[in-house]
Parts: sequence; C-alpha cells; structure tokens
Amino acid sequence: MARSDKRTFTLFAVFAAAIGFAAVNVVLWSVLRSARLDLTQEQLYSVSPGLTQLAEQLDEPVRLELYWTAEQGADSPELRSYAQRVREFLSEVCAESEGKLELVEVDPQPFSEQEETARASGLAPLNAGGVGRTLTLGLIVRSSTDRTEVIPYLAPDQEPFLEYELARRILAVGRDAKSKIGWLSTLPEMRGDPSKPEQAGEPLLTRQLKQLFDFVAVPKDAIEIPADLGVLLVIQPRKLSEGTLRAIDAWVRSGKPTIVFVDPWCESDPSAEKFGETGRGTDFDIDVMLASWGLQIPLDTSAGGHLVVADRGTSTRIQTTTPTGQVMDLDYPVWLSLRKENLSTEDPVTAPLSTVNIMSAGSIEVIAGASTTATTILATTKDSQLLQSLKLGYFGKADQLIRDFKGDDLARTLVARVRGPFQSMFADASGAYPKGDANLLVVSDADLLEDRTWVRASQNGIQTIADNGALVVNMIEQMGGSSALGGLRARGDFRRPFTRVERIRKDAEARFLKREEALRTDIQKTEFKIADLQRRKGDDVELAPGGVISLSPEQAAEMKSLETKVIDAKRELRDVQYSMREEIVQLGRRLMLLHVIVWPAAVAIVLTTWSLLRWRRQRIRIAMGEQS
Repeated sequence: MARSDKRTFTLFAVFAAAIGFAAVNVVLWSVLRSARLDLTQEQLYSVSPGLTQLAEQLDEPVRLELYWTAEQGADSPELRSYAQRVREFLSEVCAESEGKLELVEVDPQPFSEQEETARASGLAPLNAGGVGRTLTLGLIVRSSTDRTEVIPYLAPDQEPFLEYELARRILAVGRDAKSKIGWLSTLPEMRGDPSKPEQAGEPLLTRQLKQLFDFVAVPKDAIEIPADLGVLLVIQPRKLSEGTLRAIDAWVRSGKPTIVFVDPWCESDPSAEKFGETGRGTDFDIDVMLASWGLQIPLDTSAGGHLVVADRGTSTRIQTTTPTGQVMDLDYPVWLSLRKENLSTEDPVTAPLSTVNIMSAGSIEVIAGASTTATTILATTKDSQLLQSLKLGYFGKADQLIRDFKGDDLARTLVARVRGPFQSMFADASGAYPKGDANLLVVSDADLLEDRTWVRASQNGIQTIADNGALVVNMIEQMGGSSALGGLRARGDFRRPFTRVERIRKDAEARFLKREEALRTDIQKTEFKIADLQRRKGDDVELAPGGVISLSPEQAAEMKSLETKVIDAKRELRDVQYSMREEIVQLGRRLMLLHVIVWPAAVAIVLTTWSLLRWRRQRIRIAMGEQS
C-alpha cells in the first residue's frame, strides 16, 4: 500500500511539474517576448546601437521590402538559411526602431505582378538551377514619399557588410537634412566603376558620400575653408600653395574636425606613371605641418620620399610570376587586409568594423616632446617592417619582398586620433606663431578610398569586400558630432577562419621562396663558372658538326653537376610544397578525428558513467528500503 501511494504521488508530482513548466513558459513568452540574449562571440544576432539610433532619428517612416522567392530557393540550403537570417535581422531592426521602420515580406512568384515590380525596381534575377527557373533575394528601401534605394541581390558572402549597406540606404531615403562636409583633394578624378576599369569616373565612395552628406568640393588652390562645414577631409596634400596650407592650418587650429589622408606611395593617383606589375605611386609633402601636430611619417633619407609599411601578418594574396616562371598566389606584404584584431575596440570609429584594406601605407609616429596626444585606432601586427618606396612598383615583386622581409616585432600605427594644443607652422603679422587645439584623424593611406580596395564587380552588381566605406562614413559622422552612422559595424562572420592553417601556409611559402632564391643563385654561379672555363679555353674550343660548341671534359662535368643541382633543388622544392599540403591535410584529419570521434566518445563516456552511478545509487537506496 505504501509503495502504491508513493507511485501515485510520483505521477502527480510529474503531472504538476509539467503543468507548472507550461504555465511558466506561457507567462515568460508574454512578458519577455521582446527580450534577446546573444551569446555568440561576434554578436551575430544583435543589432548595433548605431543602426538603432539611426532609425530613431529618421525624419519619416521607412518601409523595408524583402523580396525572397521561397519555393524556388528551397533547393539551395545555403541560400535558404541565409534568407532566414536576413529576415530575422530585418525583423530585429524593425522591432527596435520604435515604429520608424516597417518590414514587408514579398514572395514574387514567377510571372506574377510582384516579380514584375521587383525587376522594374532593379532587383536581380538569379538562376535557380533549372531551365527558365529564377529566384529573387533582394531589398527595396522605400520612404513615405516614395524615395527608393535598392540592394539588387543580398549575396551570402556580403553578410558581414549587410548592416552598413542597409543603414546607408535607410539614411539616404529617410533623412532630409544632411551634414555638410568639405573635400579637398589633390588627386585627379580616380577610376570609378570597378566593372569598367578602362573608364575613368567618380569613385563609388564619393558617390555614396554625396548621397549621405551635403558634399562640398574645396578647390586645391583655396585660400579659405568654408566656415559652415561640419568636417573637412584633406586627401593626399601635395604641391599645395602657401595660401591653401595657411587655410588648412587655420581650420585645424580652430579645433574644427579634420580628417587627413597622407600616403607615401599613392597607387590610386592616375597622374602616377604606370610602372611595373603594381603600378607607381605619388607621395605627400606636408611633413612640416605634420610635425606641428606632433607627428611624422619616417623619411627615406637615402633615396628620398617616405618609408612604406610591410606586414606579413596581414598581407594580401596576389597572383604573380616568380623569376623561374612559376605562377603562384603569394602574399604581397605592402597590401594589407587588416582584421578585427588590428582595429581599436575602444574607439567608436573602428570598434564596429571587421575588415579594412589598405595599400602601401606609411607608419605614423609621435615626435618626442609633442604637445598633442595621438591614439592608435588602426595598426599592423608586430610582424612588420619599413621599406623604401623604391622597392615597390617595378621592383615590388611579391616573392622578392617575402624573401627580403625581416620583421622587427613592432606594431605600427596606420590611423591615429590626434588631440591637444599645438603651435602653427606659420607666423602671424606680429611674427608670433599662434596656437590652437587639434581635433584630427590622420590616415597614412589614401588608396583605401579607391574602389578596387573595398568593392568588386559581379554579375549581380557591385559587392563590398571590406569595411573601407563604413570606416570613412564612421569617421565623418563621429568627427562631425553626429552618431547616426557613427556606430555602424560589420556583422560577424558565421564562418571561422583556419588561422593555424594560414600560419602553416605562410611558413611553408617563405621556406619555398628562400629555397627557390638559393637555387637561382646556384644556377647563376655555375653558369659563371662555365663561362669562365670557356674563356680560359679560348682557341681550344672546338665546334661539333653543325656548328655547336663541343664542351671540354671539365665543362661537361660542370654542366652535369649543374643539371644534377637543378634536379635535386627542384625535387627539394616539390618536397617543401608537398610538406605544406601534407601539414594542412594532417591538421584537417586531426580536427575531423577530434570532432567526429573523440568529442562524441568523451560525451558518451561521461553520460554512461553518470547513468551507471545514478542507477547504482538508486539500487542501493531500494535495497536499504527493503531491508528496513
């Protein structure tokens, strides 16, 4: 009877617990329905404060029209999963916008009116894998006054830049008053549309800035800066008149926001002569003004110009031909792909970003005794060094730069925020040098403004590959005192990079190139020896039938030795390449073994042990109960 009562009580307790669990879930669903907890490393499911604040500051409501052909996309798991993430992200944005944003989902079936609207608005049709089968995954941003901006195709590989692209379009259609910015550039009109590299045109970044801001072009011979500007941008200052330099100096002394791009090797300058596989660059010439701000970019005292930063830790891969004729993908140490660890997490300009591409930048250094304070917000890794700019251009072969590379364990500043008192470089009418307070961002690269560093052309339009655009917009918004776009960030990547594999590849690549250099040196030395033997033989050299030089036994032995060296060295090179691939394959096998067998087995062992111990304790309690 006692055992029956215990069983009844147990069933009742289980039933009551189930009812209580359901009731708690209903209450929590009602009370905490809008609560979110994002525990992912890069906050993959969170909306940045910058985008939320932007939505709250809109002058008029904006509708987000998401076009997604669900039925046609059902056969593509990757695209279907990405479309779901986009839908969830847009829903989250709208939920936090306090009614300023509205999400409308449209499923444009083939040959429907919705599909015609999508095509007329500029959304790109995608091949769904069958004859005549197309699907749509795009976004139309529409204001209440019917101003529209379009993202023709929401590509999965563009996910890290979705927030910036969305914010830029929302702001373009939803904000009437625009901040005024000044643009003083010595660069001629740079190449624009990356899908038409043969044509010159306005860069994509300046087109975007004109959409977001009241864009004022300041002449490079101006003797006065318009006083109503919110921010002044100075791009690659070189060969400026004293009047223009005085105007810039007066602007900076007044404490007004200024962003200066100085580049020791500006490859995007169309006025630079094409010279070698990586082009040729122009240099800036405002070292005295930089010094008045307490900064310097190291000079090349032997050959002139400024030194350029090389960094193996962030170098960009390019395709190049080695001196032995082999086409390889190699790191180009002066073209840098900077990642999140290179960006300051404490500065609002760079904290939200994840990738910035720059080309042949300088190293910003603080002069001893400077009265200003410089804070690094973008830097290289410690695996970096300074190069003479004459080693670039025609001489800037990737394999040679890697062979000669010698890192000095020093992280170098590429972008710095400068604040504090400083003394002008110009004397006033009384002969005194006036003082002022700097409010500057100094960037040691101007190439990051060019299209090819951060966007690429595809069949679905222009796609973003780096956060350069968001970086410049964040700079302007933050320096100008507006936070509408200043908190934009790159969304985290759902993929995880294989950093150890990348390290193995770099090490093996360096070994390969050094051995290739040694091989070429051995060949040249041996060829010089053969030429020397032939010179010393002089008139004793005989011609074989057909006019071919007949080698002496010494020369033949030397030639055979050369051939043997070449064969042995090439075999060693193949071994290095094989070793590199084998290390990566072995690492992959170990990872697969760990994730597929070891971890599941460990979990199974722990659970089995716990179950056995629990069963054993229950048996002991039952036995003790029966004995009592």
